[in-house]
Amino acid sequence: MSTHSNVKEWNPEPFLSPRNSDSNDTSTIGPQLKTALIIINTPIIRKDIFETVWKNSSLRYCADGGANRLYDAFGDDPNFYPDLIKGDLDSIHKSVQAFYESKGVPIVTDKDLYDTDLGKCIKSVVEVEKAQNQQYQLVIYGGLSGRLDQTIHTLHTLSKLRTTREWSWIVSEESLTCLLDVGKHKLNMPRTLLGKTCGILPLGVDSAFVKTTGLEWDLPVEGTPRTSMDGMVSTSNHLASDIITLETDKPVFWTAELGKP
Repeated sequence: MSTHSNVKEWNPEPFLSPRNSDSNDTSTIGPQLKTALIIINTPIIRKDIFETVWKNSSLRYCADGGANRLYDAFGDDPNFYPDLIKGDLDSIHKSVQAFYESKGVPIVTDKDLYDTDLGKCIKSVVEVEKAQNQQYQLVIYGGLSGRLDQTIHTLHTLSKLRTTREWSWIVSEESLTCLLDVGKHKLNMPRTLLGKTCGILPLGVDSAFVKTTGLEWDLPVEGTPRTSMDGMVSTSNHLASDIITLETDKPVFWTAELGKP
């Protein structure tokens, strides 16, 4: 279990640490789960980060046009063939689809108009989890840059996942992001892997009372006990410790800067 005394523990080391690619030596903080990676249709800029997450993942799915991005970044390298490509297939290039088909990659067409390509891939992860009777830590790669509506969609997906999954993350070219639900949390934020900058974002709620330890500027701030989009928001905060504790009375997004290559 990853919760003790009603404190939920979070640990990105199993998928962010390069040493885990060749070793089971992970932090003792938080869940030690297998990782399911879903690549969405945004450019793969930080190949160093992507390769580490890829190597540390047990499931590797492309959501439709995410296959284009994977091929653009790694071409015909056999070390980077996905386990599944799924979606309505309106974005994948025909040449990319033909290439992966020739390599035996399963490609599934799902025309459900009431779900996104990302949601369709998440359903496939759930099917594997049920068959194996185990849960995966979900990592969505990309989706926090480019068009604003796509960024909001990715955050919206993370918000919905909090009611159905224990641990879901977004890894983008600059940030690591998760959604912390109401309650107490303990976050393992190793500064050997991350930059110093972090933030707590009360998106989708009127305001939140947030209490932290381990930050350079801990919350609540004197005189402004609640954080909100109409008031004070903790952006450009700094990690002062590898272990952050956070308690909140409303769901808030946690984001931390990824380390530089």
